[in-house]
Amino acid sequence: MSTEFGFIVDTNKYTEFRHRMCAYMTGHTPTNTSDGEDERVEYLEYHKKLDGVLFKRDLLDISSPSNVYPTNDIWNNGYGHYYTKDTEKKALEHYKSSVIELYLEFINEYIKLDRSLYSDTFINSKITECKKEINKAKNATCINKYPAYLSFIIYFNHIPSNKTLSFLKKRAIEFTNKYEKNVEVTGFRILKPEPI
Repeated sequence: MSTEFGFIVDTNKYTEFRHRMCAYMTGHTPTNTSDGEDERVEYLEYHKKLDGVLFKRDLLDISSPSNVYPTNDIWNNGYGHYYTKDTEKKALEHYKSSVIELYLEFINEYIKLDRSLYSDTFINSKITECKKEINKAKNATCINKYPAYLSFIIYFNHIPSNKTLSFLKKRAIEFTNKYEKNVEVTGFRILKPEPI
């Protein structure tokens, strides 16, 4: 059985700020990067580093105390738009209109190409490809779903105490109020090891 525990912070934005927020919450930053260093220094002025924080390789192969984590009941369509599990119809319509708009822009750009640099055959083939993509979008009946990484996880080698959990929650909210005003903390979760 794994002995790793995780404290998960759910937000309303992609968690590109996770290293800074983790440093503000725990006093730990990734190795070989300065990301979160200011927040770590500020943290250590008033608190000691939290014990039991584990460093793992993140998506960029950096040894880090935090990593992106899939957000429950929210998904991404692959174009950076997020939806909840009950909005498939809305997502499909949004996908169709976005793809159609994108390929109509491409067509307009191909029409404007300098005919002395590009052949009519090339331009017409590109416009035909765009029209095919527009027709595929118009006829789409379902949409691809990908995990939404609006959450991040901090790994621990033990389950944090209730006092530590309260501290982490308080610091997460303080961080967004102080540094990331467009980010809303939407919840917290605990990842417990599952038996093998």
